[in-house]
Parts: sequence; C-alpha cells; structure tokens
Amino acid sequence: MRVKCTHPGLTEELRSHLDAKAIECIADLGMSDCPCLERGLNYAVYGLDRWEGLDGYYIADSEFWRFPTWYPAALFQTTDPRPSRYWMPSVWAKPGSAGVAAMLIPPCAADQGYLEDLIDGEASAVAAFKHYRELMDLEFVDDPARQLAAHLQDNWVQCPSCDDAWEVKDRISEMVRCPYCTAVWLSPFRIVGRVKG
Repeated sequence: MRVKCTHPGLTEELRSHLDAKAIECIADLGMSDCPCLERGLNYAVYGLDRWEGLDGYYIADSEFWRFPTWYPAALFQTTDPRPSRYWMPSVWAKPGSAGVAAMLIPPCAADQGYLEDLIDGEASAVAAFKHYRELMDLEFVDDPARQLAAHLQDNWVQCPSCDDAWEVKDRISEMVRCPYCTAVWLSPFRIVGRVKG
C-alpha cells in the first residue's frame, strides 16, 4: 500500500472534512502540525490500525526514518490500495480498549513490544525493520514516471545510471534497486501489474 501526504497536519481544508471528535483526537495526539511529513510525497505503508477511533498508517517520515510512526489516515490520499504481501493480521491491546485489529510487518504483529525495541535501537529490531522496509519500499511503484531497468537475459537487469548488472531474486516487486549505486528503477519483469515471462 502506498499513500501520498495531502495534509501535513490539521490544515483548514482538512478540518472542513473532519468531524469535531476526529479533529480533537488528532490535536490530542500532537499531530496538529506534522513537519516531518512532506505534502505531495509518496510513502510506503508499513502497517495500519485504528487509534482512538481513527484509522492510521505506520509511515517512515523524514525525521523518524529508522522506525515507522503512526499517523492518522486523514492526512493522506491512497495512491495504491493493494495490501502489502508482508503484512500480518494482529490484535493489539491498546490502553482503555479491548484491542484493535491491525495489519503489521511480522515482527510487530508477533510482539507488541517490538516497536519499543525498534525505537530504543535494539539491534535485532532495527535489522528486522530494515529488512522489511527494503522489501516494502520496492513492492509497489512510487512514481509511474520512473525509468525502467534494462532487461538483459533471464533474471539479469542493468542499471540505466551506472551500467552495473545484477541478478534479480524478486520478480514480483514492481521496482528494483541497483546494488552498486542504489538507484531505484521500475522492474522489467512487471508490466501493468502482471509478472512478465
């Protein structure tokens, strides 16, 4: 799933579309202004759940890129509604509630203390998020105008930027990352949502 930030906080335009309870909840969560979110930027969604009656997404923003932060869904427009193949269903116990359904990356779904470990910088939690973030960042196209990597033969592709070639192990993801220069390209194995060859 991918979303685009349309409101980096409680803008007047957003207030006109929300009820008073949602506005109060966003303000109580300290999200009246979210300078870490960039209007118009496309974000991968690492998980979703509901907090205080608001649907929300776990996003890695410009300040807290090491771990995902929960933001109200009202701040975003969905650009790709497909669920991540890496999400797992979970029920989280939230203070004052019987629990909420959530879709989260496996370590987070399995252990409610995982996010705390991640924020604290525990090595195994950081490594697990880095692994899933790398997979999920390439899962769905973030910019349809992105250039296509050159298909050489079999599973081999070539970077249009540095000319390095590598073997692609994941033919399902819609984008590929050059292991040499780290540039991201559209995968030549994906054409209009279908796996090629």
